[in-house]
Amino acid sequence: MSHRARDADPPEPASSRAVVLARILVPIALGVVGYAVLISERWEVDHELQLVAPDRVRPGDPIPLRAFVFDGIDDPDGGELVAAQVDVELRDGERVLARTTLDTSRARSSEGALAPPDDATDARLDLVASARDDDGALLATVTRALTIEPDAPPAPLRGRVGLPLQQIDVGPVIAEATGVPLPPLEVRVAGGACVPEERCALWIDAGDADTITIEETPAASVGERSTRDGALVRLVVVPHGPEASVELVASRLGQPLARRTVRLPIALATPWIDAPRVVSSMPIPLEAHPPVGREVLTADLFYEGRWIATATLDPARPELPFDVGPGLYRVEVRADPFGGERAAARYVLVAPAGSDLALHDTRELLRREDVELTDREGTEPRLLLAGAEEEVRTLPSAISGLEDDRRMVAERRRRLHFVAGLALGLGIAVLAMSLLRRGLFAAAEARDVMHEAGDPEARSVRARARTTLAVIAIVGAVAVALLAGAALILARAALVTG
Repeated sequence: MSHRARDADPPEPASSRAVVLARILVPIALGVVGYAVLISERWEVDHELQLVAPDRVRPGDPIPLRAFVFDGIDDPDGGELVAAQVDVELRDGERVLARTTLDTSRARSSEGALAPPDDATDARLDLVASARDDDGALLATVTRALTIEPDAPPAPLRGRVGLPLQQIDVGPVIAEATGVPLPPLEVRVAGGACVPEERCALWIDAGDADTITIEETPAASVGERSTRDGALVRLVVVPHGPEASVELVASRLGQPLARRTVRLPIALATPWIDAPRVVSSMPIPLEAHPPVGREVLTADLFYEGRWIATATLDPARPELPFDVGPGLYRVEVRADPFGGERAAARYVLVAPAGSDLALHDTRELLRREDVELTDREGTEPRLLLAGAEEEVRTLPSAISGLEDDRRMVAERRRRLHFVAGLALGLGIAVLAMSLLRRGLFAAAEARDVMHEAGDPEARSVRARARTTLAVIAIVGAVAVALLAGAALILARAALVTG
């Protein structure tokens, strides 16, 4: 009897096009997915991107940006700052409002500014930064929330770091003559602090005294001849250590009138800078010296107390590369690109020809800075500015995208493991179906052979059920074993990749 005559037995499975394709494509897909799972075990977040940017700005104000890319963040010795291309986008949800590529500085950081669109007012947005290598491969990302609002506050002021004997202290005015009014001898230090072994300018209200001198000591000496402008005397001293005091002597017609002891504020590990009080054109000239052991200086610009620009200075030409309009600006220079409180500070009035601004507007301009003015009305503007330089503006803390990047990689692994699980399940299902069809066909052939050999029970319902159940049990056991193996592989991948 031929196989075609056995209508009761399962026919030989047809090699349909779908089955053939499945047998070819499923193993290929399993191989690709398995390779991807193995590769995913090597996925590591080995770069970190940190972004320094304000979290609140006023409409129309530029958004200053500074970024740092670290490599080898899991090294026991710590990560290394590396140069990379950093792109920053200002987003409202998924909509990109503005974008820029930051400039790489001499300090291997990245810096620049982003101009928000004019219609971005009272908005909650996101700054999204990404770092890429020279080949365009993504290294790291970071996101910072940003609010644009008219009442964005100025950067907070903070006192300088120093020991008690490194803080300014002005003693009482002691009379040296009788019957004459005492000169005010109000003293302010330009920049708010002196740097050891650098020139330090003192602004002194001399009143009716015609000369102001200091008595030199081992701790401080005269740096330049004094100059006078009205009642204001500029006296330059050079401190020679971490602590220094000077004694001012006011005289008239060669006769001492009064003395006053001043303990100088000393700023250690801080740059020294000098800049004109008033400029009429850009760029703003600057003289700057880094502290011992440092070479690179970073300048930050503030307007009305808000941080608006940042740049790394050129050691050969340390001018301020900022293009700004008329107004009173605060310049802070740091040797540490990551910020900090050790900063040299200067106020500079930008007053182009034809501008109505002048130094006599200082008090009103400082009020816009949210500076607390304790000097009496009528105090000379240069004294006001020097007094306002005693504290430093605090820059925002750097925001790291490391944890977000790690979560993103972990999510990619989870998705890949899910796809791998589906592919393995599909492959096992195709294999089980193929084995089942072949097993049932082989069982039918065996029953035919036994029937032709004279076994009357070979084609009975009971025999068919017994052989079918045996095939199903064997195929099921194989499928369960394969599923268990696949589960172990995926579980290991999940454990290895965290």
